[in-house]
Amino acid sequence: MKKTKLLPLIVLVLGLAACNSAHRHDNKSVYIEKSRLEAIELAPAPQRGSPVDQADFIELHDWQNKRTAQQCAAAGAEGNAYLEDFFGHLKPFSAPLPAAGNKFILRVREDASTAVTIFKDRNSRPRPFLSDAALDPCIGRAGGLAYPSGHATLSRLFALMLTELAPLRRSEFMAVADAAALNRVIGGVHHPSDIEAGKKLGDLLFARFMENPEFRANMDKLRPYMAK
Repeated sequence: MKKTKLLPLIVLVLGLAACNSAHRHDNKSVYIEKSRLEAIELAPAPQRGSPVDQADFIELHDWQNKRTAQQCAAAGAEGNAYLEDFFGHLKPFSAPLPAAGNKFILRVREDASTAVTIFKDRNSRPRPFLSDAALDPCIGRAGGLAYPSGHATLSRLFALMLTELAPLRRSEFMAVADAAALNRVIGGVHHPSDIEAGKKLGDLLFARFMENPEFRANMDKLRPYMAK
C-alpha cells in the first residue's frame, strides 16, 4: 500500500528534475562550436582603478541613491533571463510556440550562456558590491562573476532574434533589451561596462548564429507565430 502511494511522488520528483535539468546551463554548445565561441574577440574588462572602472562606480552609486522600489522590482522580475522574462509583456508571439520552438530558444540560450561563461572566467571581474562595501544591491547579492553581463547578452540576443522575425518592431524590442540591461546596474549587480560588453557579445553571437543554416531554418519555423 505504501509503495503504491509513493510511486506518484517519485514520478513527480523525477519529472521535476528532468524539467529543471533542461533549463540548466551545461556548458555544451549547439549552434556554435565552443571553439568558435572561445575565438570571439571581446575587449577585456577595465582594470581596477582605471578611469572606466572609476566611472562605473560613480554611476552605480548614483543609481543606488535615486532608484525606486518599482525599478528594483522590475529588475528582480527578470532574474531568470529567459525570453519570456524580458519580452513576455510585449506578447511577441500570436500563439503559443510548439515544443520544438521552445526547445530551439532554450538551446540558443545555452550557447549564449556558454559564451558568457567563457568571458566571465577569462576576465574574473568580481561583482561591484564585492569591490565596494558601500554598494547594496536591491535584487540580492548575485553570485558568479561580473564581466560581461549575461542578462545584457541574452536580452540583446533575443531582441535581435525577434527583430529578425518582426523587423517593424525593432525599436520596441531593442528598447526593452536596453532597459533589461540597465536594470542590472540599477539593481547593483553589474558595472555599466559589464552591460556594454554584454550588448557587444549579444551582437557578435547573433551574427555568428545567422551563419548557421540550422539556426536560420529554426528561425523560419517561428515566423508564422509572430504577432503582427
